[in-house]
Amino acid sequence: MTTWTEQPESSDALKGLHVLVVEDNGLLCCVLEETLREAGCEVVGPFARLPEAMNAAPTADIDVALLDLNIRGELVSPLVEQLTARGVPFVVTSAYRSSELPRTLQSAIQLRKPYTGSEVIECLAGIVNEHKRNN
Repeated sequence: MTTWTEQPESSDALKGLHVLVVEDNGLLCCVLEETLREAGCEVVGPFARLPEAMNAAPTADIDVALLDLNIRGELVSPLVEQLTARGVPFVVTSAYRSSELPRTLQSAIQLRKPYTGSEVIECLAGIVNEHKRNN
């Protein structure tokens, strides 16, 4: 069984990167922050409210973002637009299937809840590596 503290080899790809975390579940925020820090990441946030994340996003140093789809009843779509305009890759987390996401987010990379720490690290490392190859 994979636990939150196990770090796959892909965590090396994340060392020193700034990861924006937007998640409204307090316990999950703490666990994500710990998991990312153990992988060598700098955590931007975490933010539990969309307006706070949107205020930080234009100027914060962000290499990749991990975004809960629904933050206290608000979809992260406006934040996705900001990050896309900046060229920041992101992952949307949700318990919904891709086909159940809003149309504007159906093509986004998604990490389905519940997920493990290893899955978070692997997903973020994959998107960072893909972004590097394409730029």
